[in-house]
Amino acid sequence: MYGIKRKKSKNPTEQVRKTKDKKDMARMRRSSEQTLEYKIEQAEAKVAKTKEAHEKAVDELKKLYDIRMAYQRDELLKAMKNSSRSYEEILAFITSGETSEDE
Repeated sequence: MYGIKRKKSKNPTEQVRKTKDKKDMARMRRSSEQTLEYKIEQAEAKVAKTKEAHEKAVDELKKLYDIRMAYQRDELLKAMKNSSRSYEEILAFITSGETSEDE
């Protein structure tokens, strides 16, 4: 307008190129945002999957501990049954915390 003249590009393809570059930049941003969201979704899925695997492994470990404890209980009862010591003597020994090496 009044004395201020804008330079117009004489080459119309240059203007199209600038516009295209801006659109490409916008696409790249959206693409990287979409990529980020995709990566987040994948990480969440991996966490959920590993959490399930962890819980399953913990349950299996608890079952194995229970089986071991039952085996130890049975073994202890058999040893008590075959022992020449009385129940009172065995109980006193276990609850005293002393062993024959300490005496």
